[in-house]
Amino acid sequence: MSDLAAIIGVDQSTLYRWRHGEATPRPLARSRLAQLDEMMQFFHRLFAGADRAREWLHTSTPEMLGGQTPLAVMRAGRIDRVLTLLHFLARGA
Repeated sequence: MSDLAAIIGVDQSTLYRWRHGEATPRPLARSRLAQLDEMMQFFHRLFAGADRAREWLHTSTPEMLGGQTPLAVMRAGRIDRVLTLLHFLARGA
């Protein structure tokens, strides 16, 4: 949950409140949640199972991401850069 909170840009208690209907995401958080949903769709298309997608998030260091893992880039608030890479991969590059 800490990775998810960092990627969305909220703390874990905010995630808890969302899950329990005590609060709703603000526009920026909704946008990041939509990006994560799009990313999940790519994972289902591009990777043979959750383990392969997880491995890619933790170990891949494409030049396009400045040598960082996709997860590190997302934690830094740049989900868009990871989505761009996934779009690129989906085109068969």
